Amino acid sequence: MKTDIHNGFTLVELMVAVVVTAVGMVGVLSALNQCAVVMATSERQIAANYLLNQKMWETQEMSRKGELALGKASGTFEAPNEAFNWTRTVAEFPESFGNESETLKNYLVEENVTISWQRRGIVRDMTVISYAPKP
Repeated sequence: MKTDIHNGFTLVELMVAVVVTAVGMVGVLSALNQCAVVMATSERQIAANYLLNQKMWETQEMSRKGELALGKASGTFEAPNEAFNWTRTVAEFPESFGNESETLKNYLVEENVTISWQRRGIVRDMTVISYAPKP
C-alpha cells in the first residue's frame, strides 16, 4: 500500500500567508507613522510651552522694573527655536469684567503673550493672558 505524503506548503497556502502578512504590515506601518506624527506634534508643543514660559517671565520682569508699555511687540527666536514666533500685547484692562472693570482699569493692564509656529502649512499657537500692575 502506497500513501501520498505531502511535505511542505502548497502555492495557494504560501500566497495566502504573504497576503495576510502584507495586510498586517500595512497596519503596523500606519500606526508607526501616526506615532511619529504625534511625537513631532508633542515636541513642538513642549518647545512652545517652554518658550511661552520664558516670554511670560520676561514680561513679568519688564512689569516689575516698570518697563512694560502699552502696545504690541513681536519677534522670532534664535536657533534652535527659529521656527517659533512670539507676540506680546499689553492693553488697557478690558471692559468685560462688569462693575469691577472701572476700578481695576485704574490699576491693571492685560498682558497677552502668544507663541506661534507652522505645522504642515497650518499656523498653531499657544496664548497666555495675565494681568499686571499698570506701569
